[in-house]
Amino acid sequence: FMDGLQTLEVSSAIINNHETLKILFVGGLQPISLQDMQDLFSVQHAEPGSNKRRLENQTIYFWNDWLMEVDGMS
Repeated sequence: FMDGLQTLEVSSAIINNHETLKILFVGGLQPISLQDMQDLFSVQHAEPGSNKRRLENQTIYFWNDWLMEVDGMS
């Protein structure tokens, strides 16, 4: 499970920012918005034109598409 989360460094974000991310796991006073989820992560791209960059772009596209679907925007 943790290996899967580490693929996109999600587990590191959870460990290093556990107080900030606590709202994701135990609830909070207001619902989490699409913008909240997008603001949690910053992308560090590989070299433009590389195969890795192409895969990163595809992953980002799928991530944003999923966030919009969950948020009810698609």
